[in-house]
Amino acid sequence: MPVNFATTMMLFSYPNTGHKDQTPEETIEHHFNGSLLREEISAFQVAAELSDDQCRVRLSADNADALAQIARRYQTFFDIGKIGLQDADAFRASGKWDANWRFFLASRGPYGLRKSIEIMDFPPLTLISNQDYLKSKTTSRWWELLILNGVSDADKALYSCILDIVPVAAPASDGTKLTQSGIYNGPFDQYGLPLLKALAQTQDRSVRRPLIALGMPIRDWIHRNWNLSLNVVEIGTISLDDGKTCSVIASNHPSFFYYAVDSNTGDNSTEKNIAAGLAIMKQDIVCAAWHAQMGAHSCGRSSAGTH
Repeated sequence: MPVNFATTMMLFSYPNTGHKDQTPEETIEHHFNGSLLREEISAFQVAAELSDDQCRVRLSADNADALAQIARRYQTFFDIGKIGLQDADAFRASGKWDANWRFFLASRGPYGLRKSIEIMDFPPLTLISNQDYLKSKTTSRWWELLILNGVSDADKALYSCILDIVPVAAPASDGTKLTQSGIYNGPFDQYGLPLLKALAQTQDRSVRRPLIALGMPIRDWIHRNWNLSLNVVEIGTISLDDGKTCSVIASNHPSFFYYAVDSNTGDNSTEKNIAAGLAIMKQDIVCAAWHAQMGAHSCGRSSAGTH
C-alpha cells in the first residue's frame, strides 16, 4: 500500500486497545494472518514492512492462484479504506464526532473468497481490543443460525464478510447517538458504495454475491441509495454502478433478539417477552436460511442446505 506511516497506523487503528506492546508490523501481521486463516489458505506466511512512505505486506502460500486473487482484493479494500479515512476526517471536522469514537476497518475477515456480504451499521469498540472483527456476540449468534441451516463450522466465517456502512468503532450503546449525528445519511457513502461493489464481485463477472441487510439503518441506507423499501424477511435486488444486480434480504440486526426478550415489564412481562423473542427468532431463522442457501451458490467452494 503506497501510503505514509501515519495513514497506515490509522488504517489499522494502531495501537489497538490493550495491545500497546505490539509493534506496528506485528499488529498488521496479526490482522492479515487471521484473514488468511479464514480464507482457508494453508501453509502461508505474512511479513509486514513499513517505511515513512510505504506499507508493504508480503504474502506467500502454496495456493498461488487463490493468494493472488486475495491479494488483489486486499489492495482494493485498503485503497477504499483510505477514502473512508478521508470521510472520517471530514466528519470529525464537522464537530459531530464523539470523543469515544475511533476509525476502524474490518479486520481478520474474509476479503477474497467470501460467500456473501453482511451489511451492518457500525463496529463496537470491543472489536479493536479483541483484534478481530468477527469476535462478537452479534456474529456468534448469527453463526449459530447459519450452522442450524447447514453451514459447516469450518465455513461459517466465509459467510461473514462484514461491510459496516460507517467504519467508526463506538460503544455498543451509541446506536442512537450515531443516528442523531447524521453519520448514516451520506458522509461515508464515498466509502461504502465502492466497497460494496468491490466485495460483491466474484470470479464469474455475471454473478454478484448475496447481501444481508442487518438492521434498520441498513434498510434506510438501501432506501436512500436505491429507492428500495424492504421490511424484515423481504427480498429485493439493487443495481451497482457496473450495471450488475445483487440480491438482498432485509433482516433484523442479530442483537435485536436480545432487546426483544427484555422489551416488556410489568404484568405478564415474561410471557410477552417470550412471545416477542419467538417472533424475532422466526424472522431471523428465515433470513439465515436464505443467507446459507444463497451463499452456498455464490461461486463458493462448499454447499449448505436448509433444515
